[in-house]
Amino acid sequence: MDIKISIDEKLAVYGIFDVKEKRVPQHNWKRFVFKLEYGKHKLKAESKKGEASLEKEFEIKGKAFAVLGYWDYPKVKGGSGPTPKSFTFLIQDKPIAFE
Repeated sequence: MDIKISIDEKLAVYGIFDVKEKRVPQHNWKRFVFKLEYGKHKLKAESKKGEASLEKEFEIKGKAFAVLGYWDYPKVKGGSGPTPKSFTFLIQDKPIAFE
């Protein structure tokens, strides 16, 4: 999946990210570290192949941890059901446990 991420209109991440198993929902995490000034910032994420984009303003008040997720589960049944092609962004002041 092609993903391009800009923070404050500056390219922060661009790459092709593997989706390991397309038949069932799964996750594939990559860690990036950024040094951002305190204050408000703007994140933009886009994927041409994934047909999704997201623009989100956020504020840094201290140490911060964030995750950007890409979702595309059109055939999942049960639980929360199908999920359209989209990005989500979560930021918090505590580490996000994935590993």
